[in-house]
Amino acid sequence: MNDFGFLDHLERERGMSAHTVSAYRSDLELIGNRLIDRGIESWLQADGPALQSALNSTRHTGSSVATLRRRRSALRALYRYLHEGGRCDSDPTDYLELPRLPRRLPRGVEIDAVMRLMQPLHPDDAREIRNLAMFELMYSSGLRLSELTGLDINDVRPDGVRVLGKGRIEREVPIGDCALKAVRKWLAVRTADAGEPALFTGARGRRINPRTVQQQLSRCAIERGLHHINPHALRHAFATHLLEASGNLRAVQEFLGHRSLSSTQIYTQVDFKHLTRVYDRAHPRSNGDAS
Repeated sequence: MNDFGFLDHLERERGMSAHTVSAYRSDLELIGNRLIDRGIESWLQADGPALQSALNSTRHTGSSVATLRRRRSALRALYRYLHEGGRCDSDPTDYLELPRLPRRLPRGVEIDAVMRLMQPLHPDDAREIRNLAMFELMYSSGLRLSELTGLDINDVRPDGVRVLGKGRIEREVPIGDCALKAVRKWLAVRTADAGEPALFTGARGRRINPRTVQQQLSRCAIERGLHHINPHALRHAFATHLLEASGNLRAVQEFLGHRSLSSTQIYTQVDFKHLTRVYDRAHPRSNGDAS
């Protein structure tokens, strides 16, 4: 269908890359063909419902949600161009809808990998002592990165950790013996500026930067022969391992500080093999022995 010079406008006047223009061209050709199949032979004849129907029909080509979002962007840019050029009175793309992008789960971290991560390679090195204390605490209590770096010394007690989570909502979470011992070992060698309350400090004696935690975690994992691990992967491992052992989704929700149970279900997808093992152990007619 005639684009009224839209693609040339993108490249020459808006300076879009050839790659983006090519993608928009393919998107508009695909959607235009779907409109033609519906008896609409010009962009100027299409209304909102027709565009929505044509856009939705492209889902069946195996496109990802990200690709569908780009197609919607192409349509919006086209109609903005047509509207500003006086070729159409209104923009029919105002109400185009798409599902949210699916939340990606971090790569799973098996229990054996967590145990390897926590093994000291340089037992007397203050930086490693701090790092292992941070990793133990993230895995022990399911902390977000921001929650970890926001901890003060007084927030950690033998009976649990006081955490300031999203929305500045405070919660109490348990702490395991291994994490508590690691934190105490760190406190024995911790150096900080005078009056600095932060539990974990960096090389300059001030509250540690989240980026530093990410870098140290990745470095320590690779140093121990593991794949790259990020802080959220440890939080995910906490949730999945706890859920696999307890089956108590509601408790895991409280530990993670989720307001909605659906958020917890996204983080704690128990793999099918584990469910199969639970079924085989628990169901009275799972093994075919019953007569």
